[in-house]
Amino acid sequence: MTVRPTLRCVREDLRLPLPPVNIPLDLIDHPILAKAGEQFANPGTPHERIRAIDDTILFKVKVNR
Repeated sequence: MTVRPTLRCVREDLRLPLPPVNIPLDLIDHPILAKAGEQFANPGTPHERIRAIDDTILFKVKVNR
């Protein structure tokens, strides 16, 4: 599954510089993003939908409090 972080996640949580505009955010290489991809690859993992976004189905990924 493709994991695409939000801009806020890239800047504030991962503390990474924003990539150039022509680089998709789902191509960012980071251990947390890899872990999120693994989590969603397992169909038995519970998923919590982001309900504030209704035009696309997106799920939350939590790795820590």
